[in-house]
Amino acid sequence: MSMSMSRYGWAPARESVGIAVGLGAAGLVAAAFGAAIIPVAYPLWRFGVIALSILIFAAVSLDLRATAVIVGIGFLIFNGFLEDRLGQLTWHTDDVWRLLLLVVVAVWGFALGEAGRWIASVKEEKHGA
Repeated sequence: MSMSMSRYGWAPARESVGIAVGLGAAGLVAAAFGAAIIPVAYPLWRFGVIALSILIFAAVSLDLRATAVIVGIGFLIFNGFLEDRLGQLTWHTDDVWRLLLLVVVAVWGFALGEAGRWIASVKEEKHGA
């Protein structure tokens, strides 16, 4: 993955959106396997595993385009494999709220990642001076 200079130091280049999406999708598949271990009687916990995976991806990647794609993939994985099972996608009345929650989680993850990088840059400036 190529690196470029960002506001707070070295960061992945924006040309590597495809790589970020691939890594994020692999993380979502791993999270889905983890969520599948949780009993079907606890759908919120199963959804929480996917949401946590998206939050971590958004905080680490800090790429809005890749995060938007990962939110969509995460919603489809949850809907097709954790909610309905066997990969069948159907629309439920709660799906709008689930998708909105995943978007909010992604925004929070992005904000946490930006805050972390900002804190790191402030510490670096303080110790570098």
